[in-house]
Amino acid sequence: MEDDWRQKTSWERNDEWPFRWVPRLVEKLRERNLRPIDTSHLWILSDYSGTQPGSRFFSIGVLVADASRLAGWELKRVALRQQFLNDGRRMSFKNLNDGNRRAALIPFLEAADEIRGLSVVFAIDRQIAHFGGFDGFQKGLMERSIILGKWKPHSFERMITVTHLLSVLLGMVARAGQNVTWISDADDSFATELHRRDCARMMGIFSGFYVRHSMGAMAIGTTELDEGDRYEEDLAAIPDIAAGGVGELYNNVLTEFGKVPGISFLGPTNLSKKSDLITSWFFHPNEWHQKIACSVRKVAEGHFQIGVLSEENNGPASGSLLRPL
Repeated sequence: MEDDWRQKTSWERNDEWPFRWVPRLVEKLRERNLRPIDTSHLWILSDYSGTQPGSRFFSIGVLVADASRLAGWELKRVALRQQFLNDGRRMSFKNLNDGNRRAALIPFLEAADEIRGLSVVFAIDRQIAHFGGFDGFQKGLMERSIILGKWKPHSFERMITVTHLLSVLLGMVARAGQNVTWISDADDSFATELHRRDCARMMGIFSGFYVRHSMGAMAIGTTELDEGDRYEEDLAAIPDIAAGGVGELYNNVLTEFGKVPGISFLGPTNLSKKSDLITSWFFHPNEWHQKIACSVRKVAEGHFQIGVLSEENNGPASGSLLRPL
């Protein structure tokens, strides 16, 4: 099956997809009523957390936004910047210990709920080898000149995981003819022009697997394109903050329980205050801005557990009841 992907450009049925985890992930996301977003232009923004030593999960935060309906977000964003961040400082999870950013956090998250679309955090177990591809994948792509950049193995694996998951998500939320703009944090996957080209190429290959219709134009860039008004950076800060908070939740659940329980359970009691606030926002229902937390955990060699979490009340995630779905 692993060789078949090179000859095919699309799969008409889920059981023809060349990666065994994809149908299970799609099934789990469909259980959350994930549907296409009806707009002419989608923005996808992504940021990442959990690469530091000691983190069990690599967390990918993704914001999928209707680009035509960002006016409410922009009004609130500008107002909170004038009140809390008028010196232009950047919002990010790792810098939330700063007093001004802490004060801006709740208004910032409330503003994010004005965005029509969805936020997803994928927490991928770092003990899983070759999650987005398979052993020998990088070598095969290089031999066929599909990728041209010089990739360190861990950077390649992160790039493949991100582009693969974004493509699966795009196959579920995109409509025919839509233009798509993907803006990523400027990590080592975009270190050189060849790396950027490789990301775009793999996004095109993977989306060819899962998108069943013709798309419009696809543009790919990083937050470096921000013109100084923090517009793109603030949009990208939403998945950055979500990935940091939800990623900490998953890591602490694993530390406290030894696994992600398969039944409803009380959230971990040792979350940082900032992650407590972030996860409270993330798990609070909002029909305009859907949010999904999804984990992929290794349970045995070659076997993954894929699940999503929701909260059974609207209180903070720390000490509240979380329900696997």
